[in-house]
Formats: sequence, structure tokens, C-alpha cells
Amino acid sequence: MAKLDFPLYHGTCTLFVESIGKYGLGGWDPIKEWRVLECLQKVIPIAEKHTARSEIIRNNIGNAQLMAKQVNGGLNFQHGAVYLSPSRETAVRYACGKKKGSELISRTVLLIDELCRLDVKEVKTDLFQEFPEMFNVMDIDAAPVLIWIPQADTDMLLSERGESPADTLAKIRGIQTRLPDGWESVCQQMNFRLTQPISADEISVSLIAVRKWRPYQIDYSLLPIDLPPNE
Repeated sequence: MAKLDFPLYHGTCTLFVESIGKYGLGGWDPIKEWRVLECLQKVIPIAEKHTARSEIIRNNIGNAQLMAKQVNGGLNFQHGAVYLSPSRETAVRYACGKKKGSELISRTVLLIDELCRLDVKEVKTDLFQEFPEMFNVMDIDAAPVLIWIPQADTDMLLSERGESPADTLAKIRGIQTRLPDGWESVCQQMNFRLTQPISADEISVSLIAVRKWRPYQIDYSLLPIDLPPNE
């Protein structure tokens, strides 16, 4: 069992801090437990009927359709897995850009919220009864969170596409050799997929307090928080 000699990071939100404290990072899958993909697949045909009425729907329906098909090409839509980045800035941008901590959950909730605003009855009745957790999440204000894994085990990792991490690790180490002070910024897109939970005592968690938001450069500070005890 080999340990990485550089940290990995994961961006999420306060919605999931309690479950991470209880089950570890990756130990509980809200996508599966809340049937989020199934929910999105039912939301899409409803949303498609109302594209003319909503700019929000028009701007999001294309990516939502790709997510529903679980496309894994240039866009990473293999949802349900936990992804880790060697770049803190990548994880921070992800956490700050996804209001509900997950791309799939965030976009599904966005469409549901817009359909409710448009007073679409089948959303307020049928979908509400079938997927109550998604409607509960819609009303919760969540703050962005950064998770720091100081020494991940390499046997817990795959590449972002689900392959051996060896090539990605070799590329990172090569960049570290050439750019010892700037390697992290070059490796922002070299992410890993976590294959098994990391216990709460092996990670650190911080709230991300955003001072100024810009898409590619966020001015922020980190406020360490304690995970809830595993009872």
C-alpha cells in the first residue's frame, strides 16, 4: 500500500459534512440514495416542454441531457463517484460553482426549482411525492467546503475515466520535477476517482469563505471545521 507524497482535494458543500463524518469521504452516495439520476431523467421531458418559457431551462437542458445519459467524453458526467484533484484551486472552484455540492444534484434541483416557479403541476405533485429529498435539498442553503486528503493510498485511486492511475501519477511526477513550485496549477485537470471510502480521521475539512468571486480566480479564505462525531 503506497501513500501519495502530495495532497489531494475534494470540493463539496455543507449538505454532506454530516454524512462524511459518519461514513467517511465516499462512504455514502446521495446520488444513489436519493435516486437523483432517475429524478433528472423524469425532469428532462417535462422541462423540454417549457424551454420557450424559460431562459434557465434553455441554458441548462443540453448539459442535463448529457448528464442523464451519463456521457463520459470531454465532459465528466460519471456521477456517483467521488473525484479528487491534486489542485486545491480546482476543488475550490468546483465547490463554489455547485450550490448543492454535486453537479448532478445542483442541475437537477435548478430545473425543478424553475419548473416550480413556472407552476408546472406535475412537478409539484407527482415528482414531489416520488423524490421528496430533492425538494428538501432545494430549500437548503449550503456553503462550499474543501476536503483535504494529505496522504491518499494509491490503491484507492483510479484515473478520472476509471482506468489505472499510473499514467496520471507519472505525468504529475514529471511536472513536479520540471516545475517544483508551479506544478499544481499545471495539473488542475489531472483528477482521480476514489474507489473506496476514506475515513473521517484521515481528512481535514474547511469552509470556503469567498471574498471575491471570479470564474477562474476566487479570492477566499479557509475556515477549518470539525466533522460531527460518528455516533
